[in-house]
Amino acid sequence: MDDAFAVYRAPNAQTQPLPQASADDFEPTPGELRAAFADAINQRHGPNAPLMTSAMRAKRDAEIAKRKPQYTSVKVRVRFADRSQVEKTFDVGARIDQVYMFVDSLLEETVAYTLFQSPPRREFPVHARETLGQLGFAPAAVLGVRWEDARLNASDALPPLKADVRARARDMPISPALGADAGGAGAGTSAGKHAGAPGGPHADGESRERKVPKWFRSTGASLRAAKK
Repeated sequence: MDDAFAVYRAPNAQTQPLPQASADDFEPTPGELRAAFADAINQRHGPNAPLMTSAMRAKRDAEIAKRKPQYTSVKVRVRFADRSQVEKTFDVGARIDQVYMFVDSLLEETVAYTLFQSPPRREFPVHARETLGQLGFAPAAVLGVRWEDARLNASDALPPLKADVRARARDMPISPALGADAGGAGAGTSAGKHAGAPGGPHADGESRERKVPKWFRSTGASLRAAKK
């Protein structure tokens, strides 16, 4: 069994504290962003989009493809019903059967299962021929496990992992930003931030004008958002 893998316990409130919300979390909203970029999308695909020959479109698509990052590896996390996870890095040209072989090597007994993604739900049979890159897994993907034995699919059911694999389990890592926010913000700080949140009531009871990022002001959507 390859030792280059990680095992993580199911996350909980103690190992994954939630960060305190900041004022920046409230601007802009997803609806405002969609409205802001609606005009840009229409310019490319709408009735006012510039006319392009097939050669021009092919050249444009080729330039876009060049700007896309090229990945050589894929980090795959396999999540079990109890939310514990195992993680391993594969070559981008590897196929899904190698992920199955990895999971099989961790089990204490042979149990039938299927790997899937959701949403939308996509199942990946062991005989699928596409590479992990072709499946869209790069640079990272999380796969669920559906056991043929329905009892193992219960949220409180432990996956049938080997004892030495369970012994390697550790808490899920917390990103530096998440850890800093969760550890450095107290209740008083949170209240102060929320009191001054854009568009919300302040300590003096007055409603202040909603702040809008500079890049957002130049779009027509900023005018529509300001009227709301």
